Order: sequence, then structure tokens, then C-alpha cells
Amino acid sequence: MKFYDFNSYRASYVKDKILLTMKLTLLLSLTVLMQVSASTYAQNKITLSRTNASLERVLKAIGKQSGYDLVYISSTIKKANPVNINVDRLSLEETLQKVFINQPLTYSIKNKTITVKISKVELPSPLEMILMNDAAGKVLDETGQGIPGATVKVKRSGQVAITDSQGKFAIKGLLNDDILVISYVGYNTQEVKATNNVLIKMVPAAMELGGDVVIVGYGKQKKATVTSSVAQVTREEINSTPGASLQNMLTGKVTGLTTLQRTGQPGNDAAQIYVRGVSTLSGFSTAPLILVDNIEYELSQFAMIDQNEIENVSILKDAASTSIYGIKGANGVILVTTRRGKLGKPVINVRSEVGLNLAISPFKALGSYDAALLRNEALANDNEKPQFTPQDLELFQSGTDPYGHPDINWYDKVFGKSAIQTDHNVDISGGTEKVKYFTSIGYLFQDGLFNKLEYKGAMPVPDKSPINTNYYFKRYKFRSNLDIDATPSLKLSLDLNGTFSEKNAPDVGNLGFQMTQYEYVNAYAYPVYNPDGSFGFANPAVFSPRDGMNSVAAIVALSGYNRNFNNFLSANFSAVQKLDAITKGLSLKGLFAYSNNNAATRTLSRGAIPSFYYNPTDGSYTPKDINVYRVAPLSLSYTGAGADLPAKIITYQGILTYQRTFGDHDVAGLLLYNRSSKIVAAKPPNNFLGYTFRGTYNFKEKYLFEVSGAYNGSSNFTSQKRYTWFPAVSAGWNLSKESFMEHAIPFMEMFKFRGSYGYTGSDDIAGYQYGYESFYSNGSGYNLGETANAFPTIFEGKLGNNDVTWATERKANIGLDFSMFGGKLSGSFDYFDNFRDKILINRQTVPAAYGVPKETLPPVNLGAVSNKGFEIELTHKSRIGSLGYSIKTNFSYAKNKIVFMDEPEVDPSKPWQRGTGLSVGLAKKYIWTGQFYSQEEVDNPAVARPPGTIKAGWLKYQDLDGNGIINKEDMAYVGNPNVPNTVIGTTIGFDYKGFSLSMLFQSNLNGESYTGFDSAVPFKTQLQEFHKDRWTQETANTATFPALTTTFAGTYMNPSGNLSTFWATSTNFLRLRSAEIGYRVPKGFADKLGLNAVRIYANGYNLFTISDFYKRYQFDPEVASDVYGYVYPTTRLINIGLSVTLK
Repeated sequence: MKFYDFNSYRASYVKDKILLTMKLTLLLSLTVLMQVSASTYAQNKITLSRTNASLERVLKAIGKQSGYDLVYISSTIKKANPVNINVDRLSLEETLQKVFINQPLTYSIKNKTITVKISKVELPSPLEMILMNDAAGKVLDETGQGIPGATVKVKRSGQVAITDSQGKFAIKGLLNDDILVISYVGYNTQEVKATNNVLIKMVPAAMELGGDVVIVGYGKQKKATVTSSVAQVTREEINSTPGASLQNMLTGKVTGLTTLQRTGQPGNDAAQIYVRGVSTLSGFSTAPLILVDNIEYELSQFAMIDQNEIENVSILKDAASTSIYGIKGANGVILVTTRRGKLGKPVINVRSEVGLNLAISPFKALGSYDAALLRNEALANDNEKPQFTPQDLELFQSGTDPYGHPDINWYDKVFGKSAIQTDHNVDISGGTEKVKYFTSIGYLFQDGLFNKLEYKGAMPVPDKSPINTNYYFKRYKFRSNLDIDATPSLKLSLDLNGTFSEKNAPDVGNLGFQMTQYEYVNAYAYPVYNPDGSFGFANPAVFSPRDGMNSVAAIVALSGYNRNFNNFLSANFSAVQKLDAITKGLSLKGLFAYSNNNAATRTLSRGAIPSFYYNPTDGSYTPKDINVYRVAPLSLSYTGAGADLPAKIITYQGILTYQRTFGDHDVAGLLLYNRSSKIVAAKPPNNFLGYTFRGTYNFKEKYLFEVSGAYNGSSNFTSQKRYTWFPAVSAGWNLSKESFMEHAIPFMEMFKFRGSYGYTGSDDIAGYQYGYESFYSNGSGYNLGETANAFPTIFEGKLGNNDVTWATERKANIGLDFSMFGGKLSGSFDYFDNFRDKILINRQTVPAAYGVPKETLPPVNLGAVSNKGFEIELTHKSRIGSLGYSIKTNFSYAKNKIVFMDEPEVDPSKPWQRGTGLSVGLAKKYIWTGQFYSQEEVDNPAVARPPGTIKAGWLKYQDLDGNGIINKEDMAYVGNPNVPNTVIGTTIGFDYKGFSLSMLFQSNLNGESYTGFDSAVPFKTQLQEFHKDRWTQETANTATFPALTTTFAGTYMNPSGNLSTFWATSTNFLRLRSAEIGYRVPKGFADKLGLNAVRIYANGYNLFTISDFYKRYQFDPEVASDVYGYVYPTTRLINIGLSVTLK
């Protein structure tokens, strides 16, 4: 490094001036050539400790460590104040900022040269000097705690103060109109007027986009100028809900989003998601388009995103926001923006959580005594002899004969009470003016509820190594987002992301289903263990398990596993070149993205496990299988990913953007070229090509206008039907910006009307990638000629249709956004009217006499669905002294209607049989009258009834056509679909001196579910509590379940094929979806620990639920319809966590 003192050249001015010019020219040339990285100076770490040292000495020490040259005038630098500094591995820029605090000098860095110069300070006038005053105050974090070490700078003079350990500062000699600039790492820089006793509450940088900026497709817009319908969730809101799947963390927090968590199984617990309900016919995808940093993700990959990586999530709902996605935007769009580095020294965050998952509604079967009583009663109703004697019943009740008369709760034996879940993350972020970075790694573990029963048999197990046969899920994550300002006009970004998961399930076949089935196992079937430790089995005289199923205990104890390994990798490289040389505000972005998803399964299985019936009378043991006396060894096998993996997606994008302000006029534009190819296993690639545009204009943020659209093509269709336009237009009027409003209602910051209209589409063709092609398949051999010579044949399958094309959705939306009283009260209202037509369906009205099976008919674009609704969001937040509070309520309603589905004509006198005009997903049902047949009605032939056997106490249905016979003609489309049409969420929050509390209450309304006979019919499913409320002569007026019969599944009451409103049950619920209580350790105490910030918290998910659904079924109300026997229980998560920011 070199030190240049300009005073040393004055002795021989002319000669030295020439030499100086030559040297400086050479110096500048060399430094330009040697500048290989825009962030070089930021990579130098300075360690220095000096007390009352001269500025010159300190700068020379810095120059030696950094390798930077130093240029200064010695006579000037000697006027500097003494320097006190103590830094350890601090960047060059941050070190110099500390060195020049309260100095009459300043500095600049250019081409690896530090130049020291006199500060240009505007001197106050004599009058201003008289009016000078002092300023003092306190800088607070978002919880009200003081921030030590924050920088407070006078904007006019550059004078700087650093806050003390309590966040306090004081500056003397300020003018009345001076502005203070407050900055601190991890927080947004703020400017306030210099006054005495001022309190400045800093806003975390992560919360920035939750305020004034909204993420929209391929860009950002100020909230005040948005004319489309967009909902946004911040990282802070997401993190308040614990869990393993991102979908679940969004539930109840925004309008227009419906989530249904169908199961709690580790690795499969992610909720189904809908944006503004359902707008298509059954059988088609309702999943929204999901983009993570503008790269398309599948729903399963979306579930794997770690909340620690997320900056915010936006839900785009109307045409103005989704039309730019063309044929992919009909179901709505979800945008995920991941975190990026910010200017400042490295910030390291560590988050660690541990929790317990507990089943919300564990399966409860009746004990042996109650089950035996009901069994005898059913046999009596069938005029059969009782299976159990009074002595049997007494032994079941007393429990004195555990081997001959067992009473086993098999669910409690197979499933435990709780399972552990852990989640750990470390991230580091920071950057300089040239390079910014964010890197995160994470590990998640979800254990399952499956118990591991012990093997106690005499014969040894051939496998000595223990194996994990429980359900579990492991996820390893990493993300690296790097931004480089290669030149002042060129920015490069490289994003790398990886997810490696391992999902385990016991290799027990259909044990989960069989365990709930009476025909496979029940409370009195057999004991867990025999006296000698062997596994118990059934007494053939009492119970014979269906399909010869082995002991549940044997299967659980010695089974193997099915272990799925899934890898997902993605890379995203982009470059943004400013084109200000052409015109200010113009830039060009190029992007290339690649993702790959693959999987494989490892299976350990066991063929034979011995079990025995023990006769307590004579002490004998009878094997279940006379050929099985020892435990078979495990066998190992591997399977590939299947027909849908590996999956690769390659994306190319070119984006030309323009944004400029001309006085009161703001204009912006976007042109996008987008091409992607999805290659799934050995299937032909699915190609997409799109051209997108968007133009926006606003005048003083008062009058707003936007036009957008996309011209898209998909390889799913023929070239003649491959491309089309999807345009949209929107406008807004911010009434609060009008002068008459500003004077009449000054407390109203925003009162904005907006509306949009346009088109989006869907290329979902329900599994037929090339719907225009006919399909042919190999058939059996055919004999030709005089001798029997078989020749191969082919036969025609699905017919093609050259006119197959995309479905189109027309979206109309009107809305209102408002904010008043300094943001203390805000909200929005939206009304939408969507109409989707040209939905691809199979014809249902072609007569069978044509000789063409319906399943081979070509698909046609005929279906149509209307979907209308409204959304309301209200937020109130304020502070009373140190207490802050907020309440946010959102209400979403979406009601759909089938307009056309090619339904066969029905008898005009039986309109209840017509599904057209009703909601998507409605099931046809008999209508239960709420009564049971009495014996008098059974004996009266004039009473309407179904054909076949009918007995007193059986379900009584309405005879809709009045012909005295209850049959399929009396089934009607009634009730509600499974997906609710109303969703309500209310979040309540408090904070007080470092403490915080939040609660999210969420409700789904107007949905219903029903189960198949395996989950409800007695003696198919295990007998349950609601079966005890059966009809008898004594309970005829109070019964809620029909009279028992051992052949229930063979009657007209069987819900499989004869569904009735008796079985369909409302899934309405009110749930404490999540709650969190936390404490942020005071900054001073954190400093003593050597940490920058510490937060301790406890939170929970699915904490409490009120629903009538539990009165009938032992499933969660979010379960799907027509449940087949068994669903892994939805769980309640109780979680504690620690979040630490290192210094």
C-alpha cells in the first residue's frame, strides 16, 4: 500500500506537479485494472485497538491491513480529533465509519484508494445559531426495548451519535429543521425530525414488504397504487404458527385462501389449498399455480419450503394479478419470495424448536363387555342365538380371564399418546454495497405415533439389528441466495436450493385400516401376549379374522418398513442490466432456472411371524399356521420413483421493465418472454411458451390504471388450438388523495376504490396430455387361417379430438381498500364473479345404442362453472403506553354453481335428480326423515319403503316422487360439498415490554363429509360409542342410530351405494388454530451473554376444536368425503423454541 501526502510536493511546484500528475495517472490506471471484484474492500476484515491515537496513525494501520492506498493532506489531517477505536474483524467500510465519527473530515473509497478530505458543512446563519437547540431520545426495537449501538446521524451536518446500552442518545447544537437519520443492522433506516425526548421505533427489515410494498407477478407495487386483488402474509405472521408444512402455516391468515388438512401423518400432513374456492368440475386440479422467486413449484414441493427461508407470501386472486400467467392462472397464483441479503455486517440467526404431536381424535372402540352386549343384541334382532353367554359377559366385565376373555384396546396398543417433532435452522445474511448474501440450512424431524411392541417369543429373531418401523419424516434443507453488483448497472443473482427428505412408514400392509375393522380384530378377539410370551391369536370358536390376518401385535412388533427418499434441487441464475443509457428507468433481466425432483423407495418386509391361540382351560397352544413356528428373516427390495418421477423443469425468461416518474405521473411497463419444459420420467415433454405484458400508470397516486395480458401456448394442444390471448384491465381511484377529502377527513390516509376484469386459463386436461391423439392398445391374440395360428391384435382406446383446447375463466372483481388514524384501522372488501367455460369433459349424453363406450369417447370443451363470492378484512392495531395490541379478522365466501356438465336429461317431475345448477362436489343422497320405522309402519303395506327386507328401528327415508317405493329415483342432490364455502380467521395479538402473545381462531362453514361403510357400519367397523345410541323398543323416542343387525352392510342403509343424509355430517368447526407466547430478552442482558438478540417462545397448532362432527365420526372435520376405514389422526402440536441472533 502507498500513502500520499499532498503537502510534500509544494517545494518544487512545477516539476512536482508534472510528476504528481504522472504518478496519479499511473496509480488510477493500475487500480482500475486491478479491480476484479466489486466487493473487494468489503472482504477485508479489520482488527484494531487504539486509544487517543492520531487519525493519521489509525488510517495508516487500516491501510496496512486492508491493502488500500491512502491519499490525504497532512496539514488538514493534523486538525482531526484523537481517535478511540476497538474493532475485531469488522469490514473496512464499518471501521472507517467508526473512525470518522465526530471528525471535521470525511472520506471516500474508489479504486482501492481511501481519500481523506474536509467535510463540506453548511454553516448556519447568525439567526440560526441563536435558535440552535439540543436533541435527545431513545431508539427502540419492535417490542419497545432499547437498541444499543444504533447510529443517529444529522442529515445536514453529518454529525453522528451512537446509542448507549439502553438505546438513548443526545446531540447538541442542532437547528430547528434538522433531520435525524437512524440506522441499525437488521432494521429499516428511518428519518425523523430532531426534537427533544423523541422515541424512534425501528421496523425490522423482514417486515418491510408487509407494509407499503406488495409483491405481484414479476415485480413489486406500492400498496397505495395496487389495483388488483392481492393478499399477503409476512414472515412474522407465518412464523407464529408451528408446523412442518407451509400450507398449514397460512391457514386463516388471509382472505380468499381455503386449506384442508386431511391427515396428520408425518410427511403427508400438508393441507390441500384452494384460492377462492372451487371453479372447475370434479376430477380436475384445483391447486393454484405456485411460484417461488418466479420459478414454478409443485404443491408437494411447496409443502417442503422452510418458513425460515421466506420473506413473504402473496396470493393473487383476480384477473389483473393472474392474467399475466395465462393458461396457468385460472386457479389463482401463490407467490413465495425468499429472503435475500441486506447491507451490513454478517447477521447469524439460530432457531431451535422442539414439540410434541398428540392425536386430536384418537380412535376409540367399545370394550369387550359393551361390544359383546351389542353383538348379542344384533343376533337377537336377526332371530339368531346369542354368541356370548352370561358367564362370558361377566368375565369380560370383570377382566378375571385375560386370555380366554381378553379386553384389548388395539388403538392404544398400536398408537402412542405423543410423538416428538424438532426443527432447527441456522441462517447468515449480510452484505456490502457490492455483494449481498443469504444462506440458510435446516433440519426437521417428525416422529410418528406408532408404538414398537416387544417380541417375547422363545424362538430367536434372525435379524439382530434394530430397525425403525414407526412413521417418521426427516427433511434436510439448504438455500443460498447471492446478489452481486458486478458493475453499477449490472446485477447478478444466483439462487441454489435443495431439499432432501426421508419418509418412513411401517410395512404392515393395510393394518391401519384392518385395525379399525370388526372383521379383522376387535376387543375380545385375542390377547396381545400369551403366558409364554408368544403373540396371541383368536379362538376359532369365538372369532376368525377376515383373510386369515395375523395378530396385530405380531405385525407391529416384527414388521419391516417402507422408506421413501426424495431429492429436490433447483438453481436459478439471473442478470439485470440497467439501460439508463437508452432511457432512465429501463432495465433488462435474463433468467435461467433448472429443477430436478427424484425419489426411490427401500422396503424391508417379513413373510412369516408365529402366533398362537392359548387355551386357558388346558394350557395348550395352537398355532395360527401349523407351518409357521419361527420368525422369518427380513427381505430387502428397492423400487424406483414410479411413473411421475424423475421430473425436470427448465425455464428461460427474458424481462424488459420500465419505471419512471414525470412530475406527478408514474408510469411502468413490463414485457416478458417465458419458456419452460417439463420432462416427467419417460413421458413426452410438456412445453409452455408465453409472451406477457403489463403497463401501469398513476397520477399523484390518485388515479390508477393498469392493463396486462399474456399470449400463451401449450404442447397439450394442436398447433391450430395452441395459442390465445388472456387480457385484463384494472383501474383505481384513491379518494383520500383528493383535496376535498384531505381537508374534510384528514384522518383517512387511504380510501381506494378498485376494479378489474379479464381472462385467465387452464390447460388441465385431466390426465390426457395429448387429447387430440387417439390411443390404441395391444389386445389378445386372434386366430386366422385354417389352423389355429394366433396373431397379435390392437384395439382402439380413447378417441382423439383435434379441437381440444384450454379452459378459459372470466374474472371480474371490485374492491375497496382503506386505512385511517395513522394505520390504526385498516381493511379491504372484495366482490368477485368468476365464470369458467370450455372445461374438458367426457360426453355423458351419447346413447349406449351407438356402440361406443363412454370411457372411449373423446374429451370435449363443454363444461362450465360459475363461482361468486366476497371477502372482508379488518385490522385494528394501537398502543396504550407500553402495551401494544392488534386484532385482524378476515371473512371469505365463495359459492360455485355448475352451469353445464353434459348431464343426461332427467324427468322434469324429479328436479331433485339434476346436479346442474348446484355446487360442484355435491353427492346424491336419500333424505332421512329424522325417524325410524316403527313396527306398525313395517306391518302397514301403505307406508312407503325400499324394496327388500325392512325392520322396526331402521332408517326411514323420504319418498320424493310419492309412488310408495323408495329407490334410486328418490335420491337427491342435497346438502353441501366437502370443501366449505365460508372461511373465517381472527388473529389477536398483544405485546408488552418484550412479552408477546398471539392467538389465531379459525372456522370453516358450510361443508360436510361422510364415510364409507367400513368406517360407520356396525360389525364392519369396530363398534363405537355412537352405536350404543341405537334404536330399541325402549329407546325408540331417543335413539340416534338404527337398530343393530349383523348384516347391516347388506341392507338399504349401507352408505356405500345408498348414501343418505343420515351419514352426511356437517364439518363446521371453530378451532384455536394456533397460539404463541414469547419473550424477547432485554438488549442489555443479551449483550452480557455475547448475543445480539434472544427470544424464547412457546406455540401450538390445532390446539382446540369445537365441532358436531365428532359426535358421529372419530375423524377430524377437515377429513375428505367417503373415508375408507382409516386416516392417520390429525395431530395437535405443542412446541417450545429459542431464537438467537449472534453478534
